[in-house]
Amino acid sequence: MRPLNSSLVAGSPWAAAALCLLLGLLTAGPLGLLFGSTPVAWPAGLVLGVALWFAALWSISTAFLPVVRFDAAALTLRLRGREYPAAAVRSATRSVSANGNAAYLTYRFALEDARRFRLIAVGRPFRGLAPDALRRLRTLVSASSIAEPAGFSPEQQRANSALQANGRAVAVGRAAILRDIDELLGDVTPAAPAAATGPAGSAPVETHALQADDLDAVEAIREAVGPLAGIRRICGVAAVAGVAVLVALVLTFALDESMNLAGWSPEHPAAGLIAAAGIVLGALGSVVWAITADVAVRRVRRVADARWEAFGAADRSRGLATPFLAFDATGARRTSTMLAYASSVLAVIAAALSIGAFIELSMRPLLTILLILTGALIGASVICWRASRRDARVTAERIALRAGERWGVPS
Repeated sequence: MRPLNSSLVAGSPWAAAALCLLLGLLTAGPLGLLFGSTPVAWPAGLVLGVALWFAALWSISTAFLPVVRFDAAALTLRLRGREYPAAAVRSATRSVSANGNAAYLTYRFALEDARRFRLIAVGRPFRGLAPDALRRLRTLVSASSIAEPAGFSPEQQRANSALQANGRAVAVGRAAILRDIDELLGDVTPAAPAAATGPAGSAPVETHALQADDLDAVEAIREAVGPLAGIRRICGVAAVAGVAVLVALVLTFALDESMNLAGWSPEHPAAGLIAAAGIVLGALGSVVWAITADVAVRRVRRVADARWEAFGAADRSRGLATPFLAFDATGARRTSTMLAYASSVLAVIAAALSIGAFIELSMRPLLTILLILTGALIGASVICWRASRRDARVTAERIALRAGERWGVPS
């Protein structure tokens, strides 16, 4: 059996070495304290830091990306000492991540005994599979029992995964993975937006017809949003003004020694009130802006839903107008996301106060209240964050199903 993949450390030695060296530089100082004040303290700390990070990277790679061996002739694979037929692979997910200079296309396969394994098909800076390994992976996937997710075509599965980049893994079928591998190997042309074509077998769609659809969608969006656009602008200005007031006060504190941190000095009696007003203005402006933005998205979604329901088969194959899809992609999750972050920040503050109350005897009566408040804020943050992620998932699925041929996603 030949390995499909290798350890990240072994497969990408230069990337692993650069990462371990960078992390070793960051930890060389603290680790150097182990060697006292000798001249070799810092170099020894650097060597120890690089070695520790190298061992950690190797361990993580082995745990989460085990080496998978595959016999293309016998159609069997070996994972963690156990051998399986290719048909034992029952399901798969596809995830895309791209952050800065790092980008990865990762598959996670599930076997009949519930064991799972990951393969990085494409990666940077840690490398994915070589062309020969991709060809053998194609043989494995072709002989597998991976089922097609209900309700989504292969191209819709891939679009759904791309729309949820840096988010969740999306269930994909055998055809979607094979299409990925063929494109990576250059055996097929990557799917491109078919902005000027109609359903398979039909005559080309005139470009001006698509433009007319988009212009009509823009007008429908403008009518659906109505005065909310003006409210959002006002709230945005209010939020920026509140932040500007706080920044101005901080600069004043730094330049004027007569002002204390509370701002209630005799020379500046109104500074504390101004700071409070800035906080209230910024908070209210931000919250109302988020609420109106989410309401606007929901109104546009209702209009788009009504049009989609009225479409015939040909219109659905062509896809919903691009402005509707683009507006929907902004997501009705600003309020939940903002509340999630705000709750998490307040939870950290409450936790810090709880520690202070535990240490300071005079604050002990407040400890129980602070602990309850911390738990409640953490719970609120989790609930809001899950609501935001759920909306992101539903939005991506809806766009993938409605994008149509004009976005290069045939049904």
